Amino acid sequence: MNKRQFMKIMCDTFNLGSITPSIVGYHIDCILMGMNLIKVPGRTGYKLFFSIYPLWRQSLRACLGYPSFLQPILDNKNMDYILPEDMAENEIDDALHLYQSQISYSHSEDVSFTELRKYLKSCISNHVGIRSNFVLQMKIYELLYGIALYRDDKETANDICKTISDNIIQWDDKIFKYWYGDKAEYLLRLMDFDSNRINLFDNVSLNLAEPKVQKLPHFSFL
Repeated sequence: MNKRQFMKIMCDTFNLGSITPSIVGYHIDCILMGMNLIKVPGRTGYKLFFSIYPLWRQSLRACLGYPSFLQPILDNKNMDYILPEDMAENEIDDALHLYQSQISYSHSEDVSFTELRKYLKSCISNHVGIRSNFVLQMKIYELLYGIALYRDDKETANDICKTISDNIIQWDDKIFKYWYGDKAEYLLRLMDFDSNRINLFDNVSLNLAEPKVQKLPHFSFL
């Protein structure tokens, strides 16, 4: 069985829609959530990832080019699971079972923002790769901040601002500037909730009109 056939099985099994040949998922208000299949360099196989993408960048292409969160699916030895390019039926069954057992979201119902926030914060605290990389942490903080703005949840937005402000001095200046610009200017922009919310809604509306998004299963945040 090939990649295209496997992705169809994933869609049928977990109520996902095709976004690109390598990304399947569904739409929750202002984000896309689902699964990525990424070719492993130098090997004839793919890694599976649970993925979350924002819908508030300036184009859908920009949104899909920069995931906010990727969680690799692990095998029984706690290593990244590799699905061969030429997939046998038992290997597909293994992939489906591992994905289902490691991802708590059913992909068939509305999602609690409180639970998603708790889950992503636990990843920052407990996942070694994220805990040691502030850029990956920032991706999650900005994801939560964007969802909070969309929901007009100023309490969560303020909490994210405070968390970033409390930790930003510890983060390498050059690396931060490469990704986000000057630290002081970034914090000022972050606190401009009203302007950021307007821009976010404008971009979300634009990306929701994309045919690839419109055809996806759609749920909401609780």
